[in-house]
Amino acid sequence: MCELWEKRGKYFTFLRMKKKECPACAMEVDEKSSACPICGYEFTSTGGSRKWIAVFLLVLIALYFFGRFIF
Repeated sequence: MCELWEKRGKYFTFLRMKKKECPACAMEVDEKSSACPICGYEFTSTGGSRKWIAVFLLVLIALYFFGRFIF
């Protein structure tokens, strides 16, 4: 993780930035970057819509099974 110091008022605060590893060159890259600055590898973005579709399907499956036991 990248370590930073930020001055807040008269005190310094220790900050950490989230990192991810580039699969092509194994360098640590900022989690929000879309491409590796060293080798140019482009990270695929996992859309938030996939997460919500999965949650929706799990809720439907749960309702289906619980509905069979209740009625």
